[in-house]
Amino acid sequence: MLQFRKLLLLVALKIADYMTSVKGLNYLNSDYQNKNNKFLKTFSFDSLDLNSAGEMHETSTDSSGAEVCCQAGSYQCGRRYPPPPGSKQASPGQANFGDYPWQVALLTTADVYIGSGALLTSQHVLTVAHKVHNIPENSFKVRVGEWDAASTSEPVPAQDISVSKVYVHPNFNKNNLQNDVAILKLVNPVSLVTKSTVGTVCLPTITAKEGQRCYVAGWGKSDFGPTGAYQAIQREVEVPLLSNANCQTALRKTRLGSRFILNNVSFICAGGENGKDACTGDGGSPLVCENNGIWYVLGLVAWGIGCAAAGIPGVYVNVDSYIPWIQSMLTS
Repeated sequence: MLQFRKLLLLVALKIADYMTSVKGLNYLNSDYQNKNNKFLKTFSFDSLDLNSAGEMHETSTDSSGAEVCCQAGSYQCGRRYPPPPGSKQASPGQANFGDYPWQVALLTTADVYIGSGALLTSQHVLTVAHKVHNIPENSFKVRVGEWDAASTSEPVPAQDISVSKVYVHPNFNKNNLQNDVAILKLVNPVSLVTKSTVGTVCLPTITAKEGQRCYVAGWGKSDFGPTGAYQAIQREVEVPLLSNANCQTALRKTRLGSRFILNNVSFICAGGENGKDACTGDGGSPLVCENNGIWYVLGLVAWGIGCAAAGIPGVYVNVDSYIPWIQSMLTS
């Protein structure tokens, strides 16, 4: 059942004034204008069978009984499939329905958009700490399988699932966004079915190479500042990976200044091409790279200087640095 509510905007998170506080995706010539961050629909899933026949579990156990996840070969993480019959044709700049099956939207219980994350297991979401560290678990939820937030006629409906626990990295620093990583445990497991538009992404087992083309998707604003608008239909942008040395050099040419030092443990960089970048609204969106048909989450949208300016890359959480901590949270 579609329900409309009058919503208050989520108060923007304050961080150091030398970086943008929240990032999303920048797309020029947007065809949709939504000046606030209200997701325009909610679904009733009272009749949705979350344990339907044919469910494929993404986790396995090792000899000690510990859960194993997110590596290519355990569950088929990092796979995506053609859009299902009846899917709406994507316009230029838009993602196809189901192209990012691991992407989740973080929403308040009143359906105010907070940011994004990546599904790692049927019951765990990876996101940035700065989006969730000060929000009670019972005040927000995740939505999986979303594509068009303004439509209820998609061929496969989205699922809304409550959050039971938020695990924030113990060394998260809200002032400089170092160690900006969190795990959300869901109240109920997501239904995972073979060749579905909902699936998990793999944690990185590949070495990132400078110049490799990767992707980030989401519903963030079309531009930095008051002229930007949130997007109803999920959009995508292709960005090149940068070495941290080259990223630091580029960022020193901005208002950060010549003494700025990029933390190599906490961050990686991508982008720097005119008109292609993350922007306000989608902190936590996964930066994913493909290798031999499998998709890996190498980064999470963290911060940046403006949006989509030539020569200024975006900064992402360095997921590889936190794999041991992530794995420990999945079994806690």
